[in-house]
Amino acid sequence: MTHSLSEQPMNATSPNRPLHTLPQPWLLRSVFAHCQEGILVTDAHKTIIDANPAFTLITGFTREEVIGKKPHILSSGRHTALFYQNMFIDVAEQGFWSGIIKNRHKDGSHFIAQTTITAVYNDAGKLSHYFSIFRDVTQHQLSQARLERLAIHDPLTHLYNQEHFTNALGNLCEGLRYTEAGLALLFMDLDDFERVNDRHGHTAGDELLVEISHRLKRMMRSIDLVARFGGDEFMVALPGMASLDMAESIASRVLREIMRPYILSNGQCVQVSGSIGIVFATHPGSTAETLMDMADAAMHDAKQNGKNCTVTAQDSPESRSNDTFIRIRNAFEQGELTLYYQPIIRLADLKTVGFEALARWHHPSLGTLGPKHFVDVLTCSSLCHPFAQWLIRKAGRLARRFQDLNTQAVIGVNLTQEQIEAGFSAHAG
Repeated sequence: MTHSLSEQPMNATSPNRPLHTLPQPWLLRSVFAHCQEGILVTDAHKTIIDANPAFTLITGFTREEVIGKKPHILSSGRHTALFYQNMFIDVAEQGFWSGIIKNRHKDGSHFIAQTTITAVYNDAGKLSHYFSIFRDVTQHQLSQARLERLAIHDPLTHLYNQEHFTNALGNLCEGLRYTEAGLALLFMDLDDFERVNDRHGHTAGDELLVEISHRLKRMMRSIDLVARFGGDEFMVALPGMASLDMAESIASRVLREIMRPYILSNGQCVQVSGSIGIVFATHPGSTAETLMDMADAAMHDAKQNGKNCTVTAQDSPESRSNDTFIRIRNAFEQGELTLYYQPIIRLADLKTVGFEALARWHHPSLGTLGPKHFVDVLTCSSLCHPFAQWLIRKAGRLARRFQDLNTQAVIGVNLTQEQIEAGFSAHAG
């Protein structure tokens, strides 16, 4: 004959525990009744013999509805038979199992339960009962999943964000060690996207970016990576490419797809084009950062070539060699670049009124090199803004020295339009 916990306390005696320390029966009944976690008790054959009020609150099943039944009354169908078999193997070997179970509510909806199942043995060491304590963690799990999605996805388009894409691309680069196939990278920037925002508003611009992201996702395979790099820039990684020609063919298809007109929710029809830089890698020594910089440089070349076109990194004189970019990046980071100051002379009285800051590269073997050997690579890569900041900081120090000497002198630096706009944006932020 079985007894309810609400009628009789569980046998909790232990050979190593004095009888006078056992909880009183009324205390056990109170704990069972008022515990905020659901409690389900079965006999050794896994037949339910009791359930507490919190069980009903969580599952919707009353105590009377489940007594005499098996716990699979809560099964959501989301777990295999092997899952439950392994669960009870752990209970048999360790005395308990703890983990996440997706269960079914009485109304048919599913919930996620943080669950612990424990085996109970009598004084003779024979299995007598199982009891399960669980709580509903559905909202916590969903919130955690949302946070994880936000950590790796762009909030507007739900494509991968830059950080996650860079990490995933690094893994693909590592994978080149184990495959004979190539890896292609497409870096696309929309042409004159600002006109859409100016004419139709930023809401329409966001709507357009979302639709472009949908088109890109539909075109790509499940193994491809598609990311938004902020603004109107998109990056696509294509693993397993057999040739550069295949990657260029895909890039051309992307441009054609992007060019198709878009009908916005306000009924307006808009059309945009894009400029794409392409990199094709087969060497396992390639890094994500290097490939992205080369694709970025090639994309800027596509802009210079009239937009709405593709340029492969090897087609660009400044980015033809991966080694060249790496060498220039190292020169910048290791302090091999310096500034020379050319006087600005007023012709009326031949007085020096300022100086123009000119960057030079002290090459360890070739001597002093002019800007044609490095400036284009710096300004068409991820070093564009750091290089501008370096120019301004170095020139600013000289201007401060003149100011301290009560001497008026203008210090001029050469910046691209992009560097100037980025500087104003950063200042405004």
